[in-house]
Amino acid sequence: MKLYYTVISAFSRKCRILAREINIIQDIQEVITTMRSTDSIIMSINPTGKVPALITNEKQLITESYVICNYLEKIANTNINSDNNYDNWKINGYETVACQVLESIVYRSIEKKNKPKDFIYGATTDYEKFKVNRALDFLEKKAPEFNSYINRVQITICLAFNTMYKNFPEENWKENRPLLNALVETFKQRESFIDTEGK
Repeated sequence: MKLYYTVISAFSRKCRILAREINIIQDIQEVITTMRSTDSIIMSINPTGKVPALITNEKQLITESYVICNYLEKIANTNINSDNNYDNWKINGYETVACQVLESIVYRSIEKKNKPKDFIYGATTDYEKFKVNRALDFLEKKAPEFNSYINRVQITICLAFNTMYKNFPEENWKENRPLLNALVETFKQRESFIDTEGK
């Protein structure tokens, strides 16, 4: 299998972390690429030019981190969230909320990097902050249900906080969220996180 990624893509990194956590990384060739250029490698792989993109051993194209993670778990014959069907879908639900948090933060990060300050619409930024704060408060309340073992909610939350720290250090995301903060600080020590940091 080949997994195409960029260093700055948190969603690519999610797949790369999961592959290490479920011990399938040895079966994957990680291929670094660039984006937003018509001549980048990814344009010959994924028609939308987005990462992550996985080419399976059967030459199938799979995109979007959530689906790629599902595929990797299927290949590894494991379910990192839970083997219990009810618990699995509960954790999947929390993961999708965490994914939406990460999407919102990535959106703001791209705007901050690529748009002149005068062209960033304040009302949209305020709404994105509001939305993320509500979601993080929700996940803080639910944390006892997913913070006791490694799962995809933890991976996604850790990447969301990491992206916030790097791009919006002035915003106090840690306040009143002790369970999420503890989860993030613990996960950042894992080999899978360290091995994918900045490379």
